[in-house]
Amino acid sequence: MRSINLKNVAVFPYGYEFTPILSGLLAQGKIDKTVKLVSPSGWGICGLDAGEAFGYPEIGIKILHDFEKAIDGCSVYIIAPFELTIDEKVNEAINSMINKYSVLASKRGMEIIDLRIKPDIDYSFLLDISLEEINIDVPVVFVSGFIEKVNKLDVTAKLSNSLAEKGYKICTIGTRYYSDIIDMHPFPQFMFDPINDEKKIEMFRSFIYFIQEKEHPDVIIIGIPGASLPINEYVPMGYGITNYLTSMAIRPDFSIVCAYYNPFIEENICNIYKYRYNQKIDYFYISPTKIIYDFIQVKYSVDYEHLNYKTLKNRTVGDSNISEIPSYSLEESDKIIAYLVGYLGSSECITVI
Repeated sequence: MRSINLKNVAVFPYGYEFTPILSGLLAQGKIDKTVKLVSPSGWGICGLDAGEAFGYPEIGIKILHDFEKAIDGCSVYIIAPFELTIDEKVNEAINSMINKYSVLASKRGMEIIDLRIKPDIDYSFLLDISLEEINIDVPVVFVSGFIEKVNKLDVTAKLSNSLAEKGYKICTIGTRYYSDIIDMHPFPQFMFDPINDEKKIEMFRSFIYFIQEKEHPDVIIIGIPGASLPINEYVPMGYGITNYLTSMAIRPDFSIVCAYYNPFIEENICNIYKYRYNQKIDYFYISPTKIIYDFIQVKYSVDYEHLNYKTLKNRTVGDSNISEIPSYSLEESDKIIAYLVGYLGSSECITVI
């Protein structure tokens, strides 16, 4: 994990992709609310609160549009990853702004941290671990999602930070390659490399075992990147392959599934997880992300609406008051922490502190 100076920070382009990182850095005290968050004016979020712009509770930091003015007094410039659009001209324009601001930041002597650059981590040592000696005896929590953009990294970070505050030693694998900026192990790149799937499963099992033996955690939390289900034949979202490979490598003791806001049938989802991923769902997290189904067949992509988290207060699984599996939303995070600690304690996985 990288050790970086995060004092007097400016971030560009600030958007949905960086919001969970911002929340994690604030929760860990690595940055404060003096951070300057700058977005392209064309994104339509300048002047809004950094949290409320994407359905989160209010953070108390306004999104700015003037980078040159924002970096006065700043010593660090973080280049935030952003989601590429279908319009190449838009992507080129944003990259051009990033390059322009990088030159400006360099002239002012600022440290530049480009989170778009994937860390070059050598995992070849995992091949030396004998599969016969692997025994994962630490409780493992999975955080996965129906689709993309359902706050998996937020949920993973919240669980990790809250359990750590209660005195547990936590090891966390984040869903993104830059998760190390909030003290998580990045999800290993070899899971996306063009190698044999059987080898990926074996290496991931060895990866978790290595972390267990090196760090001796009380709990391992694994955030699984990507989607678990295709939207339809037009938007496959990877067909849930990463979740499948991870599930074949490690069987979780506790599984949290992040759902979109749209209604869904609980029984169908549970059966998919049971028979495809060998997982029993223990908790649903209801995201403020709503899928906009219009024009999917035309665009071959999905549009999302980020609802205000307050709209989730009365939202239940499947829009039904009858559910066998508990659920929670952003403002109810304490519910899942209490439930998880109680579950792990009653299962004799860990000792409740």
